[in-house]
Amino acid sequence: MAASETASGRAAAKKCDFWLEKKNRKCGMLVKAGETRCGNHREHGPERVACAHCKTSVSALGLEKHLRKCPALAHATARTRAPYFVRDVNAG
Repeated sequence: MAASETASGRAAAKKCDFWLEKKNRKCGMLVKAGETRCGNHREHGPERVACAHCKTSVSALGLEKHLRKCPALAHATARTRAPYFVRDVNAG
């Protein structure tokens, strides 16, 4: 049996080698064949930005699409559209 195979006979899934300082461990995401890092931690490729609402890392090109389905944005929008909602009603 090859070193890259597990006891069940399947090839072992390769994990991302990016080191997460806050968690003091490596990223656990799976990587594509021939890659060493997952899509979130690749150094080359499309630029990634954080969503202002949910802090998810998305590609700069896909930000508009993400905003159409962002759960945090939908929740905030629904809350402010409620007829009984008054912003900062209890603020000093």
